[in-house]
Amino acid sequence: MKRWTSLLLMIFVVSANAFSMQPPPSRALHCDVLVVGGGTGGTAAGIQSARLGAKTIIVDSTPWLGGMLTAAGVSATDGNNRLPSGIWQQFRQAIWKRYGGPKAVATGWVSNTSFQPYVADSIFKAMATRVTTCVLLTGQAAGVLAWYCEYHHVEPRDVNIRAIQKKRLEDNAYLLPFIDVPPSDPNFKAIQRIGVTGIIRGVGVPYNGANQTWFYPEWPISQYQLVQGLRPYYPVLDSYDFASGQRLTVGALPKSFALTWNKIPLSEVRRDWPTFHFTVPFNSSLKLDRRIVAVLVDYYLHPFNRPVNFFGKLEPANVKWKRVLIESKQQLQTEPPSYGSIQRRKKIDEKIQYWFTKL
Repeated sequence: MKRWTSLLLMIFVVSANAFSMQPPPSRALHCDVLVVGGGTGGTAAGIQSARLGAKTIIVDSTPWLGGMLTAAGVSATDGNNRLPSGIWQQFRQAIWKRYGGPKAVATGWVSNTSFQPYVADSIFKAMATRVTTCVLLTGQAAGVLAWYCEYHHVEPRDVNIRAIQKKRLEDNAYLLPFIDVPPSDPNFKAIQRIGVTGIIRGVGVPYNGANQTWFYPEWPISQYQLVQGLRPYYPVLDSYDFASGQRLTVGALPKSFALTWNKIPLSEVRRDWPTFHFTVPFNSSLKLDRRIVAVLVDYYLHPFNRPVNFFGKLEPANVKWKRVLIESKQQLQTEPPSYGSIQRRKKIDEKIQYWFTKL
């Protein structure tokens, strides 16, 4: 018997006709994902789920899509004008195209994007067949979640959070709303990944009735600040108290990486430097900022690959890691002796010792 996974996203809409009764459809409809409520979040969820390949149906008691932005007549997005990404960015671009640019819709004192309800409804329907800002992005994430559950046949409580976040980044959508690192930035994805790990954190600023989050990529960073961020990922650093408050340089960074059992030669950093799209040339004495360190930590250490739970906390490393390492060692032992296999075996031995003694 073919296994079917039913997922119901309970996203409700409050509108003037919220309790009106509609006649039942003349035929049964079948889908992978059913979105109940065509509000701002529900519409974004349905669009994203369908784009990822799940057969999706959005049902609502009204003929409108968009909820507060359309059916309720509150046709002005609130806040986050400087955080365009994902479906919200696509929606705003369509609004600008319809009215003639951003200045043409900056007509209200409460919003930088105002429009007529029927225009927004037509845009959402066009997107659905081929929000406030945060609601649109949250709804888009819910759509990814729905698709993931259907595609992998798992319950929502069992989803891989990092897999959901990776899908969001594929759409150039924010995981954290860093106002100074837009999706057009060449290091956007790396900074988003390091931001959600908490290794280098953003700074919240209450401004003019709104909340802003800044990454400040040009700020300096010291070895102490980096080690503090890495401690949750590398328990071996728990007892390390030799991190200096002096600003990190390119030449000193591999030494910090070596503390995490990752030996990255400076020559390798020099070789890879052009691929990172930095605006400064490689120099071993170059003093580093948060942007450069975030990109290099993401590229060489891959902390974003560590699984987290629904609360963003790291999942505890367990015997599975040890078993995988032991199996890898056993596989290497079957290979003919060579310099490469001996070095790889030595590195695995070091990691096995680390997992057994530190976790």
